[in-house]
Amino acid sequence: MKILFKPVLWFCVATLLLVGLWLRPVKASPALLDPRLNRLESQVRSLQSQVNRLQSQIPRAGGRQPVTDNTPPAPDEPSLDQQFDTLAILIIELQERVSTLEARLDEITTDS
Repeated sequence: MKILFKPVLWFCVATLLLVGLWLRPVKASPALLDPRLNRLESQVRSLQSQVNRLQSQIPRAGGRQPVTDNTPPAPDEPSLDQQFDTLAILIIELQERVSTLEARLDEITTDS
């Protein structure tokens, strides 16, 4: 009985450590996020300028009144903590979706 207890105990400890590491929240460093945020902001600005350019071309092409700019005002930029919270939520949702897909894949492969 003692011989069987030690391997089972080590297996449980190893499993708990692996689960703990897997469920550990992921912290993104600001050095990685800043370039991505800057790139996204520049893409948004580029798209806004393209929309403005297209809107200015509409009166010339059709002879109608110019389209008024109905874009909502830009929201205040969220703080770094809010951005991390949002990123953490997205990662958790992604992990849940991956788990669901893995479960469905297991069901499909076991049925086949």
